Amino acid sequence: MTKMDKLRRREFLKTISAAAVVPALTSFGANEAAALIVESPATPPLPDIPTCESMRSITMTHKFLDLYAWPGLTNQWGCAQAAMDITAVRSIAFPPFAQGEMNVAPLGSGGELLTGVLYVDGEYFTATKTPIDFVWQPDRVERRSLYKGLELKSVTIVPFRTMSVAVKLTVSNMTKVRRTAEIKLAINGGASKSVKPWNAAYSPGEYDNDRTVDTARNAVLCKAIHSDAYVLQGTSPKPTSILPSWITYEFDLAPRESATIVFVNSLGETAAGVQKEFDSIINNFDAVAKAGIHSGQQDLFRTHTDTCHIG
Repeated sequence: MTKMDKLRRREFLKTISAAAVVPALTSFGANEAAALIVESPATPPLPDIPTCESMRSITMTHKFLDLYAWPGLTNQWGCAQAAMDITAVRSIAFPPFAQGEMNVAPLGSGGELLTGVLYVDGEYFTATKTPIDFVWQPDRVERRSLYKGLELKSVTIVPFRTMSVAVKLTVSNMTKVRRTAEIKLAINGGASKSVKPWNAAYSPGEYDNDRTVDTARNAVLCKAIHSDAYVLQGTSPKPTSILPSWITYEFDLAPRESATIVFVNSLGETAAGVQKEFDSIINNFDAVAKAGIHSGQQDLFRTHTDTCHIG
């Protein structure tokens, strides 16, 4: 057994943290240092083996013009990233499949490729400059904002062993009167399969996918023209209307009443494959999210025990 094996990993990290803090405190006077310590909020002790919840971030509030790195998520096969929005996702990549990041098509250059982009009452939500709270933990990204009497909250996941991203949006009327609301999601394809080296700073994408509305699934199927790739994007419950680029809901909410929309983006090589994966998630968001916590904590346990038994 090595020396590191004898020292509990968490105690080691706490000791290192204390060593970094003490020099900083000594630069203050005694009274200032004492005040700094007293004012620090108490935090619960960290578990010896990390959990998804113990790795949860603080609430990170983005305000207009902030420079900000949006939190991302991974599973065994790929990744996706929350966008500066309540629902939108970007940087979706499950090699060799991806949906691009920068739209390099003619007349489209300079635009980032997002999907599930939120519009509220006809306004592009990001353009309203409304602050957005982000919270990250290994299995999810949570986002929240208040806008014109509406509370907008979402949970984003990348389900284990899938090439999918799912977002659950909850819209709540926080006023004392009934509130109508138009919630619209703009959807983009970008589906591509690239087996060549990904040498660019952004993942590959095709920006001229064929689009077909799948009314039975409340979804739009995007098919790559230049490679074997599909992406199926849709929502539940049934929307008010669905077009090749838009999914629209019209809500009439009583005070404190809420409505929920689940948006799923499934990427793959065949139409049948993305349809099967989409169907397994769209009406099972909570169960899929719970399974992600369990699988994530199993991975954390294996990583911890493997690391602690090296040597």
